[in-house]
Amino acid sequence: MHNNTLLTLTTKDARLWKTALEQTRPYDFYHLPEFHRLAEGNGEGDAVMLVFTQESHMIAFPMLLRNLDIPGKAYRDAGCVHGFVGPLTTSGEIPEQVRRHFIESLQEFYISQNVISAFSRLHPLIDRSTLLSGYGNVIDVGATLSIDLTPPPEEQLSRYRRNHRQDINRLKNAGYTCRRVGPKYLGDFLRIYLDTMDRIQADSMYYYDNDYFEYLLREMKDVIHLFVCELDGCIASVALCAFCNGIIQVHLAGTDAEHKKFAPMKLVFDTIREWGNKNGANVVHLGGGVGARRDSLYNFKKGFGANEHTYRIWQHIVDPDVYETLCSQAFDESRIEPSVDYFPKYRNPCLRGIGLRS
Repeated sequence: MHNNTLLTLTTKDARLWKTALEQTRPYDFYHLPEFHRLAEGNGEGDAVMLVFTQESHMIAFPMLLRNLDIPGKAYRDAGCVHGFVGPLTTSGEIPEQVRRHFIESLQEFYISQNVISAFSRLHPLIDRSTLLSGYGNVIDVGATLSIDLTPPPEEQLSRYRRNHRQDINRLKNAGYTCRRVGPKYLGDFLRIYLDTMDRIQADSMYYYDNDYFEYLLREMKDVIHLFVCELDGCIASVALCAFCNGIIQVHLAGTDAEHKKFAPMKLVFDTIREWGNKNGANVVHLGGGVGARRDSLYNFKKGFGANEHTYRIWQHIVDPDVYETLCSQAFDESRIEPSVDYFPKYRNPCLRGIGLRS
Protein backbone atom coordinates (compact mmCIF):
# COMPACT_ATOMS: atom_id res chain seq x y z
CA MET A 1 0.00 0.00 0.00
CA HIS A 2 1.30 3.44 -0.98
CA ASN A 3 -1.23 5.32 1.20
CA ASN A 4 -1.81 7.91 -1.51
CA THR A 5 -4.91 9.58 -2.92
CA LEU A 6 -5.82 11.24 -6.21
CA LEU A 7 -8.58 13.83 -6.01
CA THR A 8 -10.18 15.24 -9.18
CA LEU A 9 -11.41 18.82 -8.76
CA THR A 10 -13.50 20.80 -11.25
CA THR A 11 -14.06 24.55 -11.46
CA LYS A 12 -17.21 23.99 -9.38
CA ASP A 13 -14.82 23.07 -6.58
CA ALA A 14 -13.13 26.47 -6.72
CA ARG A 15 -12.67 26.74 -2.96
CA LEU A 16 -10.94 23.35 -2.71
CA TRP A 17 -8.97 24.12 -5.89
CA LYS A 18 -7.61 27.33 -4.33
CA THR A 19 -6.92 25.58 -1.01
CA ALA A 20 -4.77 23.04 -2.84
CA LEU A 21 -2.95 25.79 -4.73
CA GLU A 22 -2.17 27.58 -1.47
CA GLN A 23 -0.36 24.46 -0.30
CA THR A 24 1.77 24.41 -3.46
CA ARG A 25 2.95 28.04 -3.49
CA PRO A 26 4.24 29.62 -5.58
CA TYR A 27 1.59 29.32 -8.26
CA ASP A 28 0.56 31.72 -11.01
CA PHE A 29 -2.74 33.14 -12.27
CA TYR A 30 -2.72 30.58 -15.09
CA HIS A 31 -3.33 27.88 -12.45
CA LEU A 32 -6.40 29.56 -10.94
CA PRO A 33 -9.89 27.98 -11.28
CA GLU A 34 -11.26 31.29 -12.62
CA PHE A 35 -8.82 31.21 -15.55
CA HIS A 36 -9.73 27.58 -16.25
CA ARG A 37 -13.42 28.48 -16.13
CA LEU A 38 -12.73 31.05 -18.83
CA ALA A 39 -11.20 28.31 -21.02
CA GLU A 40 -14.27 26.16 -20.43
CA GLY A 41 -16.49 29.05 -21.51
CA ASN A 42 -14.45 29.34 -24.71
CA GLY A 43 -15.14 25.68 -25.48
CA GLU A 44 -11.53 24.61 -24.94
CA GLY A 45 -12.42 21.59 -22.79
CA ASP A 46 -13.50 20.50 -19.33
CA ALA A 47 -11.13 21.85 -16.68
CA VAL A 48 -9.93 19.60 -13.88
CA MET A 49 -7.13 19.76 -11.36
CA LEU A 50 -5.69 16.48 -10.17
CA VAL A 51 -4.49 16.65 -6.57
CA PHE A 52 -2.18 13.79 -5.60
CA THR A 53 -1.22 13.37 -1.96
CA GLN A 54 1.10 10.93 -0.26
CA GLU A 55 2.17 11.45 3.33
CA SER A 56 3.05 15.17 3.64
CA HIS A 57 3.63 15.62 -0.11
CA MET A 58 1.15 17.09 -2.60
CA ILE A 59 1.24 17.49 -6.39
CA ALA A 60 -1.45 19.55 -8.14
CA PHE A 61 -1.82 19.37 -11.93
CA PRO A 62 -4.46 21.51 -13.72
CA MET A 63 -5.50 20.48 -17.23
CA LEU A 64 -8.26 20.56 -19.84
CA LEU A 65 -9.97 17.33 -20.94
CA ARG A 66 -11.22 17.58 -24.51
CA ASN A 67 -13.61 15.25 -26.30
CA LEU A 68 -12.52 13.98 -29.70
CA ASP A 69 -15.08 14.22 -32.48
CA ILE A 70 -15.19 10.53 -33.35
CA PRO A 71 -18.64 8.93 -33.83
CA GLY A 72 -19.25 6.01 -31.49
CA LYS A 73 -15.99 6.49 -29.58
CA ALA A 74 -15.58 8.24 -26.21
CA TYR A 75 -11.95 9.20 -26.70
CA ARG A 76 -10.50 12.34 -25.13
CA ASP A 77 -7.17 14.04 -24.85
CA ALA A 78 -5.65 16.35 -22.25
CA GLY A 79 -4.37 19.85 -22.95
CA CYS A 80 -3.91 23.06 -21.02
CA VAL A 81 -5.07 26.67 -20.91
CA HIS A 82 -3.33 29.29 -23.07
CA GLY A 83 -0.49 30.08 -20.74
CA PHE A 84 2.24 28.55 -18.61
CA VAL A 85 0.82 25.79 -16.44
CA GLY A 86 2.25 22.38 -15.57
CA PRO A 87 2.24 20.59 -12.20
CA LEU A 88 2.91 22.22 -8.84
CA THR A 89 4.25 20.73 -5.61
CA THR A 90 4.39 21.45 -1.93
CA SER A 91 7.65 22.99 -0.76
CA GLY A 92 10.62 20.69 -0.53
CA GLU A 93 11.86 18.04 -2.91
CA ILE A 94 9.44 15.29 -3.87
CA PRO A 95 10.99 11.87 -3.09
CA GLU A 96 11.48 9.62 -6.11
CA GLN A 97 9.11 7.00 -4.72
CA VAL A 98 6.33 9.59 -4.34
CA ARG A 99 7.01 10.89 -7.86
CA ARG A 100 6.67 7.37 -9.29
CA HIS A 101 3.39 6.83 -7.46
CA PHE A 102 2.13 10.15 -8.85
CA ILE A 103 3.00 9.04 -12.40
CA GLU A 104 1.23 5.72 -11.82
CA SER A 105 -1.89 7.53 -10.58
CA LEU A 106 -1.77 9.97 -13.50
CA GLN A 107 -1.56 7.09 -15.99
CA GLU A 108 -4.48 5.31 -14.31
CA PHE A 109 -6.54 8.49 -14.45
CA TYR A 110 -5.84 8.99 -18.16
CA ILE A 111 -6.77 5.40 -18.95
CA SER A 112 -10.00 5.68 -16.93
CA GLN A 113 -10.93 8.79 -18.93
CA ASN A 114 -10.04 7.26 -22.34
CA VAL A 115 -7.34 9.92 -22.76
CA ILE A 116 -5.22 9.19 -25.83
CA SER A 117 -2.56 11.89 -25.47
CA ALA A 118 -1.61 14.64 -23.02
CA PHE A 119 0.10 17.99 -23.45
CA SER A 120 1.01 20.90 -21.19
CA ARG A 121 3.02 24.09 -21.43
CA LEU A 122 5.28 24.20 -18.39
CA HIS A 123 5.91 27.29 -16.30
CA PRO A 124 9.36 28.84 -16.92
CA LEU A 125 9.51 30.45 -13.46
CA ILE A 126 8.11 27.49 -11.53
CA ASP A 127 10.11 24.61 -12.97
CA ARG A 128 8.60 21.28 -11.93
CA SER A 129 9.48 19.49 -15.18
CA THR A 130 11.44 16.75 -13.35
CA LEU A 131 8.14 15.47 -11.94
CA LEU A 132 7.26 14.25 -15.45
CA SER A 133 10.71 12.87 -16.28
CA GLY A 134 10.50 9.52 -18.05
CA TYR A 135 6.76 9.83 -18.58
CA GLY A 136 6.39 11.12 -22.12
CA ASN A 137 8.76 13.82 -23.32
CA VAL A 138 9.78 17.10 -21.72
CA ILE A 139 11.01 19.33 -24.56
CA ASP A 140 13.01 22.54 -24.34
CA VAL A 141 11.26 24.97 -26.70
CA GLY A 142 13.22 28.17 -26.17
CA ALA A 143 13.65 31.05 -23.75
CA THR A 144 11.51 33.54 -21.88
CA LEU A 145 12.67 36.64 -20.00
CA SER A 146 11.87 38.30 -16.70
CA ILE A 147 12.87 41.40 -14.73
CA ASP A 148 14.07 40.59 -11.21
CA LEU A 149 12.44 43.00 -8.75
CA THR A 150 14.37 41.86 -5.68
CA PRO A 151 17.37 44.26 -6.12
CA PRO A 152 16.86 47.96 -5.32
CA PRO A 153 14.88 49.82 -8.05
CA GLU A 154 17.89 51.90 -9.08
CA GLU A 155 19.87 48.71 -9.67
CA GLN A 156 17.01 47.28 -11.75
CA LEU A 157 17.08 50.39 -13.94
CA SER A 158 20.87 50.28 -14.25
CA ARG A 159 20.57 46.83 -15.83
CA TYR A 160 18.55 48.22 -18.74
CA ARG A 161 20.31 48.49 -22.08
CA ARG A 162 21.48 52.10 -22.46
CA ASN A 163 19.29 52.84 -25.48
CA HIS A 164 16.25 51.56 -23.56
CA ARG A 165 16.93 54.07 -20.77
CA GLN A 166 17.48 56.83 -23.32
CA ASP A 167 14.29 56.01 -25.25
CA ILE A 168 12.22 55.94 -22.05
CA ASN A 169 13.51 59.40 -21.15
CA ARG A 170 12.77 60.65 -24.69
CA LEU A 171 9.22 59.32 -24.46
CA LYS A 172 8.68 61.12 -21.15
CA ASN A 173 10.20 64.34 -22.48
CA ALA A 174 7.95 64.13 -25.55
CA GLY A 175 4.90 63.99 -23.29
CA TYR A 176 4.14 60.25 -23.22
CA THR A 177 2.68 59.02 -19.94
CA CYS A 178 1.76 55.55 -18.73
CA ARG A 179 -0.61 54.51 -15.97
CA ARG A 180 -2.80 51.75 -14.66
CA VAL A 181 -6.45 52.26 -15.67
CA GLY A 182 -9.90 50.76 -15.16
CA PRO A 183 -12.28 48.72 -17.34
CA LYS A 184 -13.58 51.77 -19.22
CA TYR A 185 -10.42 51.56 -21.35
CA LEU A 186 -11.22 48.02 -22.50
CA GLY A 187 -12.52 49.18 -25.90
CA ASP A 188 -9.28 51.05 -26.59
CA PHE A 189 -7.24 48.08 -25.44
CA LEU A 190 -9.14 45.66 -27.65
CA ARG A 191 -8.83 47.91 -30.72
CA ILE A 192 -5.06 48.35 -30.38
CA TYR A 193 -4.43 44.76 -29.34
CA LEU A 194 -6.33 43.23 -32.27
CA ASP A 195 -4.74 45.67 -34.72
CA THR A 196 -1.33 44.60 -33.43
CA MET A 197 -2.22 40.92 -33.87
CA ASP A 198 -3.28 41.66 -37.46
CA ARG A 199 -0.06 43.55 -38.14
CA ILE A 200 2.23 40.80 -36.87
CA GLN A 201 0.05 38.05 -38.42
CA ALA A 202 -0.38 36.34 -35.07
CA ASP A 203 -1.66 32.80 -34.67
CA SER A 204 -5.44 32.56 -34.33
CA MET A 205 -5.07 31.43 -30.70
CA TYR A 206 -4.11 35.03 -29.79
CA TYR A 207 -7.38 36.50 -31.07
CA TYR A 208 -9.83 37.02 -28.23
CA ASP A 209 -13.22 38.70 -28.28
CA ASN A 210 -14.66 41.35 -25.98
CA ASP A 211 -16.29 38.72 -23.75
CA TYR A 212 -12.88 37.22 -22.95
CA PHE A 213 -11.50 40.50 -21.65
CA GLU A 214 -14.71 41.48 -19.87
CA TYR A 215 -14.57 38.17 -18.00
CA LEU A 216 -10.96 38.78 -16.94
CA LEU A 217 -11.68 42.29 -15.66
CA ARG A 218 -14.89 41.21 -13.93
CA GLU A 219 -14.17 37.73 -12.52
CA MET A 220 -10.45 38.25 -11.89
CA LYS A 221 -10.48 41.95 -11.03
CA ASP A 222 -8.10 41.46 -8.10
CA VAL A 223 -5.55 39.78 -10.38
CA ILE A 224 -5.88 41.47 -13.79
CA HIS A 225 -4.55 45.00 -14.40
CA LEU A 226 -4.73 47.21 -17.48
CA PHE A 227 -2.02 49.72 -18.42
CA VAL A 228 -2.17 52.39 -21.14
CA CYS A 229 0.50 54.69 -22.54
CA GLU A 230 -0.87 57.99 -23.88
CA LEU A 231 0.25 61.09 -25.74
CA ASP A 232 -2.06 64.11 -25.71
CA GLY A 233 -5.04 61.91 -24.89
CA CYS A 234 -4.31 59.40 -27.69
CA ILE A 235 -3.46 55.87 -26.62
CA ALA A 236 -0.16 54.65 -28.02
CA SER A 237 0.38 51.29 -26.27
CA VAL A 238 -1.60 48.94 -24.04
CA ALA A 239 -0.81 45.99 -21.81
CA LEU A 240 -2.93 43.58 -19.81
CA CYS A 241 -1.06 42.11 -16.84
CA ALA A 242 -1.77 39.60 -14.11
CA PHE A 243 -0.35 39.86 -10.59
CA CYS A 244 -0.43 36.70 -8.50
CA ASN A 245 1.88 35.45 -5.74
CA GLY A 246 4.55 38.01 -6.43
CA ILE A 247 4.60 37.20 -10.17
CA ILE A 248 3.54 39.84 -12.70
CA GLN A 249 2.77 38.32 -16.08
CA VAL A 250 2.61 40.65 -19.09
CA HIS A 251 -0.21 38.57 -20.53
CA LEU A 252 -1.18 40.51 -23.69
CA ALA A 253 0.02 43.81 -25.18
CA GLY A 254 -0.14 45.95 -28.31
CA THR A 255 0.98 49.25 -29.84
CA ASP A 256 -0.88 51.65 -32.13
CA ALA A 257 0.65 51.62 -35.62
CA GLU A 258 1.16 55.41 -35.70
CA HIS A 259 3.25 55.33 -32.54
CA LYS A 260 5.18 52.12 -33.21
CA LYS A 261 8.36 53.91 -34.39
CA PHE A 262 8.67 55.62 -30.97
CA ALA A 263 8.55 52.26 -29.09
CA PRO A 264 6.13 53.39 -26.34
CA MET A 265 6.03 49.80 -25.06
CA LYS A 266 9.37 50.56 -23.41
CA LEU A 267 7.63 53.05 -21.16
CA VAL A 268 4.82 50.54 -20.51
CA PHE A 269 7.23 47.83 -19.35
CA ASP A 270 9.12 50.33 -17.20
CA THR A 271 5.89 51.56 -15.61
CA ILE A 272 4.81 47.98 -14.87
CA ARG A 273 8.20 47.38 -13.24
CA GLU A 274 7.82 50.49 -11.05
CA TRP A 275 4.24 49.52 -10.16
CA GLY A 276 5.44 46.03 -9.23
CA ASN A 277 8.08 47.44 -6.91
CA LYS A 278 5.48 49.54 -5.09
CA ASN A 279 3.07 46.60 -4.76
CA GLY A 280 5.41 43.90 -3.49
CA ALA A 281 6.05 41.92 -6.68
CA ASN A 282 9.19 39.78 -6.99
CA VAL A 283 9.39 39.45 -10.76
CA VAL A 284 7.90 40.74 -14.03
CA HIS A 285 7.68 37.95 -16.59
CA LEU A 286 7.89 39.47 -20.06
CA GLY A 287 7.61 36.21 -22.03
CA GLY A 288 9.86 35.56 -24.98
CA GLY A 289 10.12 36.00 -28.70
CA VAL A 290 7.65 34.63 -31.22
CA GLY A 291 7.51 30.88 -30.63
CA ALA A 292 10.05 31.38 -27.80
CA ARG A 293 12.74 32.14 -30.40
CA ARG A 294 15.63 34.55 -29.86
CA ASP A 295 14.26 37.01 -32.41
CA SER A 296 13.83 40.79 -32.51
CA LEU A 297 11.03 40.64 -29.91
CA TYR A 298 13.28 38.62 -27.61
CA ASN A 299 16.08 41.14 -28.13
CA PHE A 300 13.71 44.01 -27.29
CA LYS A 301 12.71 42.36 -24.01
CA LYS A 302 16.29 41.39 -23.20
CA GLY A 303 17.11 45.10 -23.19
CA PHE A 304 15.34 45.45 -19.83
CA GLY A 305 18.21 43.63 -18.13
CA ALA A 306 16.02 40.56 -18.09
CA ASN A 307 16.99 37.14 -16.83
CA GLU A 308 16.53 34.16 -19.14
CA HIS A 309 14.45 31.08 -18.33
CA THR A 310 14.00 27.83 -20.23
CA TYR A 311 10.49 27.34 -21.58
CA ARG A 312 9.50 23.67 -21.80
CA ILE A 313 6.48 21.70 -22.93
CA TRP A 314 5.41 18.18 -22.03
CA GLN A 315 3.98 15.64 -24.46
CA HIS A 316 2.79 12.12 -23.73
CA ILE A 317 1.08 9.49 -25.86
CA VAL A 318 -1.05 7.45 -23.46
CA ASP A 319 -2.38 4.95 -26.02
CA PRO A 320 0.06 4.65 -28.97
CA ASP A 321 -2.18 2.37 -31.05
CA VAL A 322 -5.23 4.62 -30.93
CA TYR A 323 -3.01 7.68 -31.36
CA GLU A 324 -1.59 6.34 -34.63
CA THR A 325 -5.07 5.37 -35.80
CA LEU A 326 -6.36 8.90 -35.15
CA CYS A 327 -3.38 10.41 -36.98
CA SER A 328 -3.90 8.14 -39.99
CA GLN A 329 -7.61 8.92 -40.04
CA ALA A 330 -6.95 12.67 -39.90
CA PHE A 331 -4.34 12.46 -42.67
CA ASP A 332 -6.62 10.34 -44.86
CA GLU A 333 -9.64 12.65 -44.42
CA SER A 334 -7.62 15.78 -45.15
CA ARG A 335 -5.30 14.20 -47.71
CA ILE A 336 -2.49 16.05 -45.94
CA GLU A 337 0.37 14.77 -43.82
CA PRO A 338 1.63 17.91 -42.05
CA SER A 339 5.31 18.75 -42.29
CA VAL A 340 5.17 21.13 -39.32
CA ASP A 341 5.77 19.51 -35.93
CA TYR A 342 2.59 19.70 -33.85
CA PHE A 343 1.30 17.72 -30.89
CA PRO A 344 -0.91 15.86 -30.95
CA LYS A 345 -0.52 15.38 -34.70
CA TYR A 346 -4.22 14.72 -35.27
CA ARG A 347 -5.03 18.24 -33.98
CA ASN A 348 -2.72 20.02 -36.39
CA PRO A 349 -4.56 23.19 -37.56
CA CYS A 350 -4.16 22.23 -41.23
CA LEU A 351 -6.21 19.03 -40.74
CA ARG A 352 -9.99 18.73 -40.83
CA GLY A 353 -12.54 16.61 -39.08
CA ILE A 354 -10.87 15.72 -35.78
CA GLY A 355 -12.00 17.59 -32.67
CA LEU A 356 -10.54 20.84 -31.42
CA ARG A 357 -7.11 22.44 -31.64
CA SER A 358 -4.76 22.15 -28.70
